[in-house]
Amino acid sequence: MYTKQTNQNPSPVPPPPPAPVGSVSNDDGSSVVPADWKKYQNTEGRYSIFYAPDWEMDQALLANNELKTFYTKGSTPPEGFFIIQNLNEPGAAVLSYLDNTYAKEFRSQALTGTLAEERVVIQGRQAISLEAQIKNTETQETVTSYLLLIEAGANGQPGLAISAIMSGSKLEQIIDSVLKMTLSLRLS
Repeated sequence: MYTKQTNQNPSPVPPPPPAPVGSVSNDDGSSVVPADWKKYQNTEGRYSIFYAPDWEMDQALLANNELKTFYTKGSTPPEGFFIIQNLNEPGAAVLSYLDNTYAKEFRSQALTGTLAEERVVIQGRQAISLEAQIKNTETQETVTSYLLLIEAGANGQPGLAISAIMSGSKLEQIIDSVLKMTLSLRLS
């Protein structure tokens, strides 16, 4: 026979749910990275990001306001790339377009069984996050690749396509840096 039991000791109140991915407190992104990281501010793209001292920004793209590339130092070719592209074309940063173009292409390159994908909110904007193992077409090496697509903001902020390509002997360290770089992203 079933007897209902009651708990005389009330359970503690559960903690509040975690903040959405990319939620912003009142900091500039520096709270999620070590103190020696450098800050890059893109006023046209309306974002800022921090990057590790063992990464550098591609100086050839300084004048290009739509594309920024960061890469790891110390190896040729670099073992990690972090690329940010502003999406300023009308309609190019609508989530359905991002899904049917950038995300579709990424999915087609993912090695079978390695694709992870989710819809997220980044600082109030809809986004698609993808991760997979992909075959580098030039070297035939299998690389870890991330793609984050963020829709345009309501106040004229451009959308962003952020990709990371990682491989090599320091893979775990590079993945950690990419995660922190992404968490330090601030949209304005």
